[in-house]
Formats: sequence, C-alpha cells, structure tokens
Amino acid sequence: MTERTLYIVVSVDIDEDGFDKNLFTGTHGVTWKGVDEGVPKILQSLKGYRDSSGEQIKYTWFVRCDKQLENLYGDPAYLFKRFQVIWKESKTRGDEIAWHFHAYDHEPSIINNEKQLVKDLKECFLSSKSDSLNISASRVGRAFCSNGIMEALDEVGLKVDSTALPGRERKDGLNSLDWEITPELPFFPSLNDYRIPGNEHVDLLEVPMSMIETMVPYDSRPIKRYANLTFKNSVIGRSLCKYIRENDLLVTIMHPSELISQREHPLLSFNVNEVRKNLDTIQLECERIGKSIKFITITEVLSLLKYGLINLARG
Repeated sequence: MTERTLYIVVSVDIDEDGFDKNLFTGTHGVTWKGVDEGVPKILQSLKGYRDSSGEQIKYTWFVRCDKQLENLYGDPAYLFKRFQVIWKESKTRGDEIAWHFHAYDHEPSIINNEKQLVKDLKECFLSSKSDSLNISASRVGRAFCSNGIMEALDEVGLKVDSTALPGRERKDGLNSLDWEITPELPFFPSLNDYRIPGNEHVDLLEVPMSMIETMVPYDSRPIKRYANLTFKNSVIGRSLCKYIRENDLLVTIMHPSELISQREHPLLSFNVNEVRKNLDTIQLECERIGKSIKFITITEVLSLLKYGLINLARG
C-alpha cells in the first residue's frame, strides 16, 4: 500500500496592520508593524517544525504591490523594497516570494471598472518583477476576481494563483467575492468562467485556499472559512483533522498583524501559541492516520500535478 502524504502550503499575506487602532500611526494611518514584528515572530516561533523528511517549513510570502501603495508611497513595489532583506533571506531558506495585488484604490467605484483594474494589475506586476525573487504566483486581496483579472494574471506570465475560496459568496461592495461553484481541488480556470475548470482555459493554475468548517457565537450556522493558522484551535481543531483525513493538499494562510494585536476575538487568537497548537494538531492527526507530511510552496503544487501526486479538478 502506497503511503499517503499531506502536502502543506504555509502562506502569509503581507498586508497592513488592521486590528488595533493604536497601530495606525504611519502614512495616512497605514502601518506595517506586523511585518516588522510579526514576520520575525512567525519565523522564530515555528522554526522547530519539520516535515517527515526533516525539512523546515517553507513559507509562501504574498507581498502587497498595488495602486494603493503607489498612492501612499509613490511606488507600488514599496514593500518589496522596504523589506527586501527579509525577502532575500527567505529565498535563501527555500521560501517563495509571491505577489499580493489588492484590486481597489481609495475610490470604491474602481472595483466595478474591470478595464481599469486589469490595466492597474499589469502595471503593478511590472513593478513587482525581480530576477532575484522570480515571482511566479499571485493572490488577489479579499478573494476578489473576474474573468478579466484571471486572464490578465495569465497574460503577465504567472504560473499559479491562489485567490479562490471554494463555496464562498458575498456581495457587499469592496468585500464582494463569488467562488460558490468553485471546486476544492486545483484547476485551470475556464475562459468563460474563472470560478471553474473548462476545456478552454487559461494556462495559469488556480490553487484554492483550503476551506474548513467553523462556527463562532456570531454565526447562525456553521460556515466554511479559509484555514487560517491563527484561528483558535478550539474552533478549528476538529475540522482540521477532518480535512486532513479527506484531502492531500492543505493550503493555509496567516497575516503577520494577527500575531501582534492584543484583543479578544471569538475566532482569531492573536497568539502564536495557537498557531503552534494548530500545527501540532495537523502533525498528530497525520501520525494517527499514517500520513507523512511535506512542506511545499504554492508554485510547487505544479510539480505535484506533474507527477500525479495530487488530483486536478476537471471541467
């Protein structure tokens, strides 16, 4: 019997601080304390974790580069440059540096102008390009997407995108998203509908974030949310185990500022010890069911497909 493996992507979205008002002391109220303090906390606190081959966690860092940053700092690639030492050291460790594009500006109306969004996206990608970082993957902020955006991501030469939240739909202005009919497995998005695979598709591989069932006091029913490692283990531990039993690819997410805030929340722990509890839960469940563990980056999912190690959703 062939041993099954759980392939784990540990992705981190490099966004601005967004939880404690006292953090907002920078340009126009935007600060990056999460990167200054949260990223080192992640690296230091989780450095002892090893997969079944003895390898440390490989991180995929989705770094913001978009028009909002250009308006704030005069350069959409501000974060690539300000924290370039972090990204270069990460590449040396075997991590992946990816692109995080937020498809909005200060004017909410831009979210409804696909032509302008595509133009902005292409311009910002050129700003983010670096031979030393070799950016091959993207994630659009707030899980926003459209046919035009998906095609543009493909056209600029990216190999992988990880924006999809399978099963989730929400329509409320800037927070709108629609992945209700999206499969949980990786797929090549249809030219006619970015949410699903199709016979005519882009060459870019969509690797959805893993969705696990959660329920907190303000939920009227259980809701599937992305597998955020900063969520409280008491809320997601059981769902994580169920997901691991049923799947071989786990795409997780974190935000650095989720580890520096000091507040109470029914879902977010704001505590790196909860991240460790969730990783411990994953490892223990894999041991219990006889699965090995392999840490990978988001673009390495392409290799898994090439060698038939995970399944592909087809139209």
